[in-house]
Amino acid sequence: AIKQAKTLGFSSLWLHSIDAENESKGLELDMLDRTQDSGLTIWISGGVSEQKHLQNLTRAGGASAVIVSSHFAEQHGIEPLSQALAPLEPEPVVPEVNFTCGQGYSPA
Repeated sequence: AIKQAKTLGFSSLWLHSIDAENESKGLELDMLDRTQDSGLTIWISGGVSEQKHLQNLTRAGGASAVIVSSHFAEQHGIEPLSQALAPLEPEPVVPEVNFTCGQGYSPA
């Protein structure tokens, strides 16, 4: 599908998993691995039944858009779904200081 989309001059590709849709256990994120470095904008759908599925997509990355059913969007609301798709805050880095070996400094 990637080769054909590029050959036809498309800049975007919508990947939909009917199996994931039927199971409603989350997106088939491994499809995104096969599109890395394709140069295409990727949309993905099929399988979203909980907000955590959107959070998993955010963690995995690789998609520019996700399509969910109107029922799902109405049930959960646009704002909570947008928050589920918001970029994750990086965890703060706490420097470790090893005083037993004489390394680091003491904030006396």
